[in-house]
Amino acid sequence: MSKRIKLSSHLQHQYLNSDTADIFFECNTESGDCERVPAHKFVLMMSSEVFKSIFCGSSKEEKALYRIDVASAEAFKEFLQLLYFDHVQLTVKNAPQVMDLVQKYQIAECGGIFATLLREHFEKSKVCWGYQLAIFTGQNDLKNLCENQFIWHTDDVFKSDDFFACPRSTLCCILQLDRLSCNEATVFNACITWAKAACERERLDVNDGKHLREQLGYVLYQIRFRSMTFDEFSILLTTAPGLFTAEELEEIIQMMRSNDYKTKIFSGKIRLPTTFSRDPSVLLKCKLEPSQVKGPFVQRLHVENVEKTTFSVTKPLLFGEFACAPMKSQYDGFGIPKSKLKIIEKPYGSDDSKSSHGTVLTNANVTLKDFEAHYMLTKPIQVRPGFVYEIRLEHAFNKMFLKTNIYEQTVKHIDDITVQFHDRYGIVCALYFNR
Repeated sequence: MSKRIKLSSHLQHQYLNSDTADIFFECNTESGDCERVPAHKFVLMMSSEVFKSIFCGSSKEEKALYRIDVASAEAFKEFLQLLYFDHVQLTVKNAPQVMDLVQKYQIAECGGIFATLLREHFEKSKVCWGYQLAIFTGQNDLKNLCENQFIWHTDDVFKSDDFFACPRSTLCCILQLDRLSCNEATVFNACITWAKAACERERLDVNDGKHLREQLGYVLYQIRFRSMTFDEFSILLTTAPGLFTAEELEEIIQMMRSNDYKTKIFSGKIRLPTTFSRDPSVLLKCKLEPSQVKGPFVQRLHVENVEKTTFSVTKPLLFGEFACAPMKSQYDGFGIPKSKLKIIEKPYGSDDSKSSHGTVLTNANVTLKDFEAHYMLTKPIQVRPGFVYEIRLEHAFNKMFLKTNIYEQTVKHIDDITVQFHDRYGIVCALYFNR
């Protein structure tokens, strides 16, 4: 529930009052029938310059009945609440259509209402709906949450009813992400399935490539065909005959043949995988140099109960592996017990970045070794500018082991990327990323 100061309580009683209405809007109902929704020109013109130009502009229309094709009757009634009432109650189901009407008719000061609705009702099964509202209301934290869901749980998103019902603009935003946890053939199939669902809503032939193309529109050019093999594309082509023009087919074939081919129609980018690769051509190594510890600092050679390494990056990277220095027991025959590993994300520069609090991205058990040990994360992490990432190792033993080396954690440069460390010393001796 949100407050909007619009009209006096007397005028609010005119909401959906057909006896006093001087304009009607014809909308479809869920059953497929038509319903006439009453309204008042004066109320509409007070809230919207678009309505004012329709009713009073140089090209004013004298009609008493207008057709609304972009929203259902129920959604249009909720939209009218924004114009009549101080307090409104929107539903999750109709919110995307109401938001489209708000944008079409340029109704100002509605962001807070959608923001409240999003905070109260956001859930992962409605991630596409949430993404649309997060962009509209400027809630970047929720926008990032949705994008991470798209990136790491792409298959789940593509199978959801929420995805099939999302507007084309939201589909386009998803396809503009550089990482998705599926291959590009799956992306193409998801787009076709989305287009068929849109055709069904419009009562169009879902097997006609022309209709599928009309529904996809500019989204078609966001599919990363360069990320497909020629065999994959050949199979997909048979599932949507008539989707491409001859010129488009020629460009797709050319970009699959050569990475140097400059595209004119489609995106020429490669979709990056969310799986971590040790392929030398994509692996970025951040190796630290051991420090010589002498004199009063020799006590630092003990392994502490909590060892941590905190770093930040200047460009988005996929973090998938790290290495730790060898451990040496002070007592013969004493085995190294397991330690708890946590990798924590904290906003850069906040109070949380200096504490142990934050979002735990990885929670596992690991065992340090008497040799340099590498740990591959079961699920790689997308590290981003604006955050610090803490590799936190919690040990059950108390100064029973020595570090054979410690590593001075200073700023490192990898090509055009800077890795900034925020702790002076640690047992982590290397970080591994994919671009």
